Amino acid sequence: MSLLQEIFSIKNKDNHKIVKILGFKLKLKNQSKYIEQQFLELKKYISNEAFAANFVKDLHHKTFLRFKNCNIGKDVMLVACGPTMAYLSPPPPTSKPVMIGVNRAYRNSELKLDYVFVQDKQVGLDNLDGIVKYPAEIFMGLYYLKPYAWMDKCIIPEKYRNYPNIHYYVSDYSRNLAYPDLEYFGLFDLGSIVFPAMQFALYTGTKRIFIVGCDCSNAGYFDGTSQNISYSLAPLANKWKKFKEYQELYYPDTEIISVNPVGLKGLFKDVYTKSYVEANPELFKDKEITFLEEIIGTNTLKEFSTC
Repeated sequence: MSLLQEIFSIKNKDNHKIVKILGFKLKLKNQSKYIEQQFLELKKYISNEAFAANFVKDLHHKTFLRFKNCNIGKDVMLVACGPTMAYLSPPPPTSKPVMIGVNRAYRNSELKLDYVFVQDKQVGLDNLDGIVKYPAEIFMGLYYLKPYAWMDKCIIPEKYRNYPNIHYYVSDYSRNLAYPDLEYFGLFDLGSIVFPAMQFALYTGTKRIFIVGCDCSNAGYFDGTSQNISYSLAPLANKWKKFKEYQELYYPDTEIISVNPVGLKGLFKDVYTKSYVEANPELFKDKEITFLEEIIGTNTLKEFSTC
């Protein structure tokens, strides 16, 4: 019996044939024309999946493989755009971590970013124009199979591929196959650009990751502007719990540190900048505080890899 014959031989109590393969589930009525139509749909689905898998592998080998373990022993700081990012002062040159920013983080002129991640046109064409001209490695995501209609609003125009510092990648939003082999799979995306950026940071072999501005709130941006969105960002805190499971499974030796946490308080190691504590003294009465300024640059490993 062939594989397809075995697949189509399964029946439920109503004598309808059931097909479930690669996440595609069909309930087939015992009508030959209907079965033929659904079989063609299944073949198209499998063909699209195979094509997408090969496309991702070819693209990601070019995009990511040279960055694998390139930051072994280093600290990485991932900078998102929440209001608490405004309390971050540039680390001194002697203790500067590798800097990864997302979306409009490049607008903070005091920070020198090494990498920038963006994957949504709704960040604004003015910001896209600024990002592609920013002197860093730029990672630009795309949704390839686009199973949801809203993804069309996110697709970044093709003209941005022409810039020499652009590295394209695929966001695996619909399935989120959370594997560490970025050179083979789409990136782990739980509804925010910070998750592909964090997955990349782990992929580079970093010892510690400081996350800044990941407030999981609708309080606006670090520059005082408001967010033009109608949904709540609070659920992102639960998505971070899922990402923590991924990190603990594949990268248990990498420490994640939240700087000025709001929605992520208590999930990772919490530290605070002195300026944030001074601005919010009511939050820290009789509480023991670890300051970022006291631990940044304390990585004692001497042998670093380089990108």
